[in-house]
Amino acid sequence: MSDKVTYTKDETVYVVTNPDAPVASDAWFDEILIDPLTGQPELDEDNYVKVKRHVTRSGVDTSNFVTTNTYTQGMAAKANASDVNAALGAKADAASLNNYLLKTGGSLTGGVASAVENSQTVSGSVTFNATSKTIYPVTATGDMVINLSGSAGAQVMILGLNLGNYLVTYASNIKWSGGEVPTLTENGTDALIFVTSDGATWTGTVINDIKTSN
Repeated sequence: MSDKVTYTKDETVYVVTNPDAPVASDAWFDEILIDPLTGQPELDEDNYVKVKRHVTRSGVDTSNFVTTNTYTQGMAAKANASDVNAALGAKADAASLNNYLLKTGGSLTGGVASAVENSQTVSGSVTFNATSKTIYPVTATGDMVINLSGSAGAQVMILGLNLGNYLVTYASNIKWSGGEVPTLTENGTDALIFVTSDGATWTGTVINDIKTSN
């Protein structure tokens, strides 16, 4: 018999890599594990999607309700609007809570927000927003200008960029580790990793010619 902790949502099977059983008073959410090189969810030997469980004991952790770039499963038991209002300091209604919370006795409800954008082809001036996604698989179809944006605070963004034989330039708010603009791989995929402490000025580094398959 398998000791794995798994569940199924939208025909996808998830496996919890650090099983932790929340009780009724706990807040919790599951974060999908992403392979930084491929930008795809990590799978175990049974091809189950790996998730890491975060549990906050005895109380409502507000970050578990408004979460970007994770698979959020919500509360382990019934919550009501007044409970969440006290934690958030803002108005919440039952309809909104149903989008995020697991009701007593039941099945998982609510939407799934992924950290990974779908693969896209781009050219010209393009803006990548860390608020909505953090990993962007991109193939250039022409010369391009990379712009970055995000909300205030510390953030990380990864572009998996296949530049082909086109030219790329960068917005003035992008600086580079070491002070020099890196050379990208011709007709190969590079991982451009950007970090920011304020959402305005970004510092980048590059891992050249990453392999997405054997």
